[in-house]
Formats: sequence, C-alpha cells, structure tokens
Amino acid sequence: MLHISHAQRARNAPHRQSVLDFRQEDAAKSWSSENSSSSSSRCCSSSRNLSYNCTYLQDFLKNNQRTPSEDVGKLRGEVQDEYYKETDVSRKRECLLDAIALLNVLKEQTVQIRREEDTNLAFFLAEYQNFVYWVYSTIRFSMFMSEMERHFQDLKDHHRVILSSLKQTSGEFLTTIVRFSFLCLEFAEICDEEALHWCRSAHTRYLKKKGPRRSDSSISAASTCSDPGDQLQARRDADHERQLIQDLRNNVQAIELAITLNLSTKNTSGEKLID
Repeated sequence: MLHISHAQRARNAPHRQSVLDFRQEDAAKSWSSENSSSSSSRCCSSSRNLSYNCTYLQDFLKNNQRTPSEDVGKLRGEVQDEYYKETDVSRKRECLLDAIALLNVLKEQTVQIRREEDTNLAFFLAEYQNFVYWVYSTIRFSMFMSEMERHFQDLKDHHRVILSSLKQTSGEFLTTIVRFSFLCLEFAEICDEEALHWCRSAHTRYLKKKGPRRSDSSISAASTCSDPGDQLQARRDADHERQLIQDLRNNVQAIELAITLNLSTKNTSGEKLID
C-alpha cells in the first residue's frame, strides 16, 4: 500500500491499495460516464474492470495534479511483482494491458499539467520513463503479445511527451534519449526513421555543442578543485556523460544497420530466384 507524502494530495486522492487485486467497477463506470470525452478515460475503458490504480491516477488528473514520483515508482514495482507472480499467460497479458492503461493516464498528466519552475518534474518523468521502459521491453520479449508495430508507436508517443517536457541540453534529456535508443534497438526491425532521427539529432547536438564543453569544463573543475572528493566526483560525472554519448552513438549505428537490413529484406523478399 502506498502512502501519499503530501496532505493535500491525500485529501484529494483515494487511499491506495495493492495493485490489480482490488477493482471498483461502479467507480470506473461512473468515471467513464462523466468523462466520456476524456482521452485518459478512453485509455482505461475496456471490457475488463478498471483497476483501482487507474482510478487512483485519474483522481490526481481530475484535481489538476500529477501523481507523486515516489508513488509512480512504487506502482511500477507492484505491477512488476504481480506480473512475475502470475503463471497463467492470459493473466500476464492482462497485467500488461492494465499497465498500459496506467501509463496513458501518466501521459495525460504530463500533457495537461504544466507549471513554471517545476522542480519535481524531472523526478516524475524519470519514474514515468522507468515504467514505460519496463512495460514495453517486457512486451517486446514476451511470447504472447501481438501488434508490435502498434506497441512501438505507443512507446514513441510516450517518449514524445517525455522528451518535449525536458530541456534538450539537460543531463536528464541525455539520459532519457539514451534509454529511448536502447528501446529502439530492442524494436530494431520495426523502428522507424522518425525515432532514429530523434536519437541521431540528439547525438549530434550533444557531441558538437553540449557534450565536449561540459566534459572539458568538468575535467578543468576537477583539476582546480581543492577537495579530492569533489575532484573525483567531477571526473566521474564527465566520464559518465562521455559514456552516455558513446552509448547513444553505438545505438544509432546499430539501429541504422537494422533499418537498412530490414529494407533490403523487404525489397528482395518478392524477387524470384533464377536457377
């Protein structure tokens, strides 16, 4: 059970229970009928009952609030625990579908709730992406989920929202785009040019503008700092940034190769072999 850290949020949101094991059909129907035009309502509406957690997230949205980042992390952990405990394939599939519904509400919260000087946004987006990463990586390597092209477009839509909410020169953006590039690599045979462009342009931007200057300044700061601990941390930060940029470059090259091979296969698949 999650504990809400802010009293105001506690008053506005229902008390959370363990994920997926408590469902409120009547509350879900009420929400759906009152908000039939809401995209977040549509994303959670299905022949299945809505999970209590989806209603919980929607209540934050109704009150123009984002779910606390620590609650998003705990929610992801509960979904993971539920998924890995299940042995029945249909129940595993249902867990993933419920998780997708939760992600869609988090996306709606990110789009609708914008504030200046939002110091908590980066933490929320990090937990949101962690959730996205686990769900779609799990879908990709499952043996029972279909429509991989649609799932790839969905994970792109989530990252379109996440990346557009971050400053393109920030360390958070670099970390986020690198993780997105790893997901693109997992979906390499169906990755498209738009996703590749996001990764490629980010690599170029950091390599030519932000990356080298930031690394050089970090090394310079490390050499002039009197505190050995600060020197070590500055060098570690510079090394970490260089490694992220290198990872992004490697992933871009691998995705480019996969797209080229996939196009080549499509072009030759219909050709008749000549003896």
